[in-house]
Amino acid sequence: MTIVAGLASAAVLLASGAGYATAQHYGGQINHLDAFAGLSDRPADDGATNILVVGSDDRSGLTDDQKAELSVGFDDVGRNTDSMMLVHLGSDGSVGVVSIPRDSYVEIPGYSDADGVRHDATKQKINAAYAMGGAPLMVATVEHATGVRIDHYAELNFAGFVDIVSALGGVDVCAPTALKDTNSGLDIPPGRQTLDGRAGLAYVRARYFDPTSDIGRMKRQQAFLGSLFSKAVSPGVVLDPGKFNRFLESVLRSITTDPGLDTGALMALAQRARATSPSSVTFQTVPITGGENVDGVGAVVAWDKPKADWLFSQLRTEGALGDQPAAPAAPVVERAPADIEVQVYNGSGEVGSGSTAVADLTAAGYNVQGTAQPADGDVVAGTVIEYDPSYDISLRTLQASLPGATTKAMPGIGGVFRVVVGSTYAGVTPVTVAPPTVPASESPDPDVAPTLGPRPHTAADNICE
Repeated sequence: MTIVAGLASAAVLLASGAGYATAQHYGGQINHLDAFAGLSDRPADDGATNILVVGSDDRSGLTDDQKAELSVGFDDVGRNTDSMMLVHLGSDGSVGVVSIPRDSYVEIPGYSDADGVRHDATKQKINAAYAMGGAPLMVATVEHATGVRIDHYAELNFAGFVDIVSALGGVDVCAPTALKDTNSGLDIPPGRQTLDGRAGLAYVRARYFDPTSDIGRMKRQQAFLGSLFSKAVSPGVVLDPGKFNRFLESVLRSITTDPGLDTGALMALAQRARATSPSSVTFQTVPITGGENVDGVGAVVAWDKPKADWLFSQLRTEGALGDQPAAPAAPVVERAPADIEVQVYNGSGEVGSGSTAVADLTAAGYNVQGTAQPADGDVVAGTVIEYDPSYDISLRTLQASLPGATTKAMPGIGGVFRVVVGSTYAGVTPVTVAPPTVPASESPDPDVAPTLGPRPHTAADNICE
């Protein structure tokens, strides 16, 4: 969360003519760690600039009284990720912030621990990478999952976050209702208000009161970051030397970065960020399809692969992150998914793939029978639809939902289709049931395609809307 604020500070330094000597002075205060140690097989350097920002729940630097006041617990739980974001710097001066759900179910690459013991690749929640192998494994996991090269790394702990918010004199938020969360200590009334460092930390950490859990928390984190950015570049901070210097110093002493984010990099970031305004700072989240429980892992979320792949492709360019392109029209079918019974079998050889397909097909409206079952025989690459030839109209609906799947006729099995999930399974494509014929004057405009979602919000948006 701090990098955007740091970019704003660097931009003001450059714009105010503070110069290289001043940047050198401040740059010397940053703590460094080698977040890229031992990494190999990395994505190619594509010219884009992406920074992985990690919010750590490290409690170092806090006294017992401070831990109690901040409701962060007293036990030393080690270094775990409380949040993670990819910050993308567009060549036009724009900044795109992409939140990564910490429960994302991804492959963590093989690695060697501090004792030199080699660990094989494993499927886990993405935030487990940080606890298992620190910053280098966190970077490797994000790069492996997204195909996006990480150019810099920044980390902020609880104490640093509180310090930065306090240096700004608080950050404005707007709560639609009274918010109370016992675990984080959040307890605020409805409406617009300014949160100090303690309340701000509770606001971005709280998730147990929210039925959407981590998704709702990410939205609050994005809103808080946008509000923080707007305040950092406001005249009340920029034109007040005392407040500005307190803010800048708090940012630089609170973050830990890779050694590459040194004085020279700080000046380069300043040059790129000098034209940044709140309206060109956008926020979005890696799209997901839903959640499930995986044995030994717990509740996880799966990424919406087509939408996520598009977003990651944008991160590999130097352009701005804006609205997603119009989605292609959904295939039109004669029979609705709700009228089709499906039994899922996992033939991929990978634990959890069957459960993912069950969740996907259910979300698409299919009448899925029970849980996924193991498939007989060897592992299959492509997904297979086993069907009774008497149900050819329903088959066409399933084929539209599972493009690329092969079919296998099995006369006499009846109306329950069998979907054998292969190792290349990539999700379910939404379909549209053919509507009744309407007069031409009432037909929808064929040139207007649906979009994949609302536009990303920006740091300039009204926080109460």
